[in-house]
Amino acid sequence: MAVGTAVTFTNEDSDAHTATSVSDVPKDFDTGHLAKGDSKKVTFDKAGTYKYHCDIHNYMKGEIDVK
Repeated sequence: MAVGTAVTFTNEDSDAHTATSVSDVPKDFDTGHLAKGDSKKVTFDKAGTYKYHCDIHNYMKGEIDVK
């Protein structure tokens, strides 16, 4: 996706989840805990690959490529 694009993370599950950058310092983004039906929009202002996971369920992973 292009630099400046916003992604909306929406939790459609009954359990709480997060979308949290894997980088420790600085964290590129962190949605915080999202309960069922909650959403958080994140805008990606720099090119790169943003790897993320759920802080609650570390096996849930993804990445976003920004060009």
